[in-house]
Amino acid sequence: MKVLLLKDPKDGDSGPDPYIKELESRGHTATLIPALSFEFVSLNIFLEKLSHPEKYNGLIFTSPRAVEAVQLSLKENDFRKEWIENLKEQWNTKSIYVVGKATATLVGELGLTPQGEDTGNAETLSKYICKKKGSILLPLLFPCGSLKREVLPKALKENGIPLESVTVYQTTQHPDLQKEMKNFFSKQGIPAVIAFFSPSGVKFCLKHLQGLYPNFTDQIKQFLEKYGFTNPVKWDEKHYEQEESFIDANRAPKDILSLIQEGTFASRSSGESDAENPLQKPQYMKALKEFQKAYNLPITGVLDDATKAVMNKPRCGVPDKKADLNNTIDNTTTSITNETLDNRTAQVERQASYSAGTRQKRSLEMLLFRGRKKRSEGDTPSISGQMAFSKTVLKWRLIGEGYSSQLSIDDQRYVFRLAFRMWSEVSPLLFEEDNTSPLSMIDIRLGFGTGRHLGCAQTFDGAGREFAHAWQLGDIHFDDDEHFTAPSNDNGISLLKVAVHEIGHVLGLPHIYRTGSIMQPSYIPQNSGFEIDWLDRKSVQELYGKCAGPFNAVFDWVRKERTVYGEVVVRFNTYFFRKNWYWLYENRNNRTRYGDPIAIQVGWHGIPSDGIDAFVHVWTWRIDATYFFKGTQYWRYDSDSDQAYAEDSEGNKYPRLISEGFPGIPSPINTAFYDRRDYRVYFFKDSLVYAFDVNKNQKVNGFPQLITDAFPAVIPNDHPISNLDAAFFSYSYNSIFFFKGTYFWKVVNDRDKQLNSSLAYNSLLPRQNIGDQWFDICNVHSSVLRMK
Repeated sequence: MKVLLLKDPKDGDSGPDPYIKELESRGHTATLIPALSFEFVSLNIFLEKLSHPEKYNGLIFTSPRAVEAVQLSLKENDFRKEWIENLKEQWNTKSIYVVGKATATLVGELGLTPQGEDTGNAETLSKYICKKKGSILLPLLFPCGSLKREVLPKALKENGIPLESVTVYQTTQHPDLQKEMKNFFSKQGIPAVIAFFSPSGVKFCLKHLQGLYPNFTDQIKQFLEKYGFTNPVKWDEKHYEQEESFIDANRAPKDILSLIQEGTFASRSSGESDAENPLQKPQYMKALKEFQKAYNLPITGVLDDATKAVMNKPRCGVPDKKADLNNTIDNTTTSITNETLDNRTAQVERQASYSAGTRQKRSLEMLLFRGRKKRSEGDTPSISGQMAFSKTVLKWRLIGEGYSSQLSIDDQRYVFRLAFRMWSEVSPLLFEEDNTSPLSMIDIRLGFGTGRHLGCAQTFDGAGREFAHAWQLGDIHFDDDEHFTAPSNDNGISLLKVAVHEIGHVLGLPHIYRTGSIMQPSYIPQNSGFEIDWLDRKSVQELYGKCAGPFNAVFDWVRKERTVYGEVVVRFNTYFFRKNWYWLYENRNNRTRYGDPIAIQVGWHGIPSDGIDAFVHVWTWRIDATYFFKGTQYWRYDSDSDQAYAEDSEGNKYPRLISEGFPGIPSPINTAFYDRRDYRVYFFKDSLVYAFDVNKNQKVNGFPQLITDAFPAVIPNDHPISNLDAAFFSYSYNSIFFFKGTYFWKVVNDRDKQLNSSLAYNSLLPRQNIGDQWFDICNVHSSVLRMK
C-alpha cells in the first residue's frame, strides 16, 4: 500500500522518520514530502518576557517549535548565563505545561520540569490546566505560532485563567511542496492513503491536491448503493451466494479521495446532462439526503464538504440500510430513548435458527461458511423486529485459517474474549470459546483476510476504508490490511472496539447514529477504556432480556478514607455477591462498574471465595464492626487494611462459630442485616427471623418470629415467606430491601409512613423485579472471569 506523508521529516541520529520506519516494517511503501516551513520571529520580545518569570504563573508549550525558540534565545551569551544561574530555577517554581512527549523531552533538555505530557492535544491540556489551576491572577506565558488554534486560549479565558500569547514563529508553505507533490503523483500515481499532521499542513496542501485527482463521482455513487442509501441491501443473502455469482460483485468503494477536492461535484456546465453527472439524478439526490439525515448533517442533497468528510471516515462494511431475507426493509436509522426502552419487556421467542439445508462446499477458502445453515423462513424476530439467537450460551472461534498477520494469536484471542465479555457484562448472554467442536456447531466464527477473503461474498478494499463486516447470527471478518492494535496500544485501529461493534451486528443490532454508540457505522478513535453505553445496553436487552438475580449477598460497604488534604471522610459502595463473583454497583450512574464481575478472592481478602450467606455492618457509637457469614462460621473484616482479621483487638480469632459470637442464633443462616433504627441484627433462617441486640450481646426476647409476622406484606400473599437470598440497608435509598430469586421487596420506612400513614411498620411493599431497579448485574462465562 502506498502512503503519502505530508509532514516535517524527523531524520536524525535515530535514523529514518519513525512513521516511514513503522509503515515499511508492515510492508507498506511510504513517501514523505515536507509540507511546512518555519521562520522564527520576535525573539527579542520573547527573550524579554522570559527574563521576568515573576510576572507569570507559568509557561505553556504546545509544539517543539516553541521550545526551539527558547533554545535560540539561549544562544545569547548574557541570557544563557542568566538562565543557568537564576531564571531556570525561578521558572521551575512555576507550572510548565506541555502537549506531547516530544515537546516534553525538549522542555526537559532546557532544565525545566514539564507537566501534562500525556494530554496529547490542546483541548485536553486546557482541561488539565483548568483542573490544576482554578482561577489565578498572573497570566501563563504562551509562545506559539502565527497559525495557532484558538482552542486553548478560549478554554482558559472561559475558566478565568489569564493567558499572554507571544508569536515566536511563522508557519508557511514549504517552498518545494507543489513541485514535490506534482512529481510524486506523476511518477507514483494516486496513493492509497494521504496523512496530514497539522491543520496548517492541510491548509497549504489542499489547493495543490485539487488538480491531482480524477473525478470520483462513480465512487460516491457506489458508496450510496453499497451501504443501502439508494436501495436497501439484501445483505444476509449475499453471505450465502454461490462463488461464481459474486466474483466481482459488490466490491467495497475505493478510498473517496475526491472528498478533499473543492467544486468537483458542486457545479456543472449548462451543457451537461443528468447522465453525465449521476449525482444530479433524483434517485441519487434522494440517497444523498438519506445519508445526510442518518448522519445528522444538513439535508441538502448536495455533496458538500461536511458530507464528504463523513463518507471518508473508516467504517464498518455492513450496510446502513438492509433488506431482510423476507424483503422487508430493516430501517437502521435507529432512534432510541430511555422511555421507549424502559417500557418494553424484552422477551425473545424464536424457533430453530437454521433450516436443514446446507450450502455446497466450494473451496478451502469457504471454511468459515462450510456447514453453516441459513435461517429458516419460519424464524420469529424479537419484539424489536430484529432476529436474535434463541439460546443464551453461544460458542465462538477464531478460525485457524483466518489469523491476523499483525498481532500474535494470543493477543487476537485475548481481544476477542474481552469483546465478548463486554457484551456479557450487559446482557444475559454467555460466550464460550470453543476450539474443539465441529465447525458447524460454532455459533460465531471470526477471521482475518485481505481482498477476496475466506470465501466471502464481499471484498475488502485495503487499508483506510472498511475495517470489518459481519452477518447477523453468523460470521465476522476483519480486513487484515488495517493496522489493528491491542488495547494497550493507542495507535492504529482498536481491534477491541471494532470487534465489540461487529459482535453487536451478529447479536442483531443495526447501525445506530448516536454520539457515544458503539454501533455507529464510522470508526471513531477512542481510548481502550470505552464502554457499551446506556442505550446500546438497552438495545441488546430489548433482544435478549435483562439480567437479574438471584444473589447470595447484597450490601453497602462503609469505610473511612483519608483525602489528599488529610481529612477523614466516610464513604460507601454497594456490592452484589453471586456464587464466587461480585459486582460494585455505581449508584450515581445506576449501573455496575465497568469491568465487573470480578472473582471474590481477587477483591476480598481472607473471606470464603464462594457462597457468602450474609454481610453485616454493626455501627453504633461504640461499635464499628464488619462481618461476613458462611455456613456455621463468620469472619470479621478489617476495612482499613481491606482483609479479614486473623485475630481482632479483643483477642477473637477468625473464622469464628456463629453460636459463639451471636449466642442464641442458629446456623447456617440464609441472610442477615443490621438495622440502625433499633441496633439489632436480624438473622433469617428458613421461614423464621431472629433479632440480636448488639449492645446487650444477646438474642432479643420474643424471637424467633415468622418472617410474615415480623415483616408483614402490604398486599396479601405478596411476600417472600421463607429462604431469603439477601437483605440489606441501602444508604442510597435510605431503605431496607429483601431479595429472593429475581424479585425484591422494600421495607416500609418513616418516609413511606409519612406518605401513607396506614402502612404498618416494617411491612413489605409489593415486589418488583431486581432488574428494574439495579441494572446490568450480569454473569460472564467462567473462562473470562479473571480477565484484567
